Amino acid sequence: HWEGGSRVPWFVRWPARVEAGVVSDAVVDLVDVTASMARLVDGAIPAGQAMDSGDVLDALLGESPTGRDELVGIQSGKNLFLRSRDWKWIPARGDQPGMLFDLAQDPAETTDVSAEHPELAFAMDARLGAVLAGAPAR
Repeated sequence: HWEGGSRVPWFVRWPARVEAGVVSDAVVDLVDVTASMARLVDGAIPAGQAMDSGDVLDALLGESPTGRDELVGIQSGKNLFLRSRDWKWIPARGDQPGMLFDLAQDPAETTDVSAEHPELAFAMDARLGAVLAGAPAR
């Protein structure tokens, strides 16, 4: 119920390059189109531009099963989150405590598992703080 559109399918069709019917669980974001397409056309992104864009071209072309290691986003216009592989952290907000979800086991985000994984919740909260302070997402 926290989804808010952060898991949206991508479709890639390029018969000469991408095999039909390939399905991937790679994490990519719309902002990654800039860096990925720049590499595709041997282009360069000017310094200081598209700093949050990551090159995930190999994932988009079905040549790699992985995209981003982590993703920071906002759901429903208010819920900031950090996704790191199969884990998703939504930090405390107001009187709402922080929540941790295991997306591999609970893709609908129905069960907060932060009490079962307090070290991971703490680490993800610290990492989100670092990214928000200017550290690049991986």
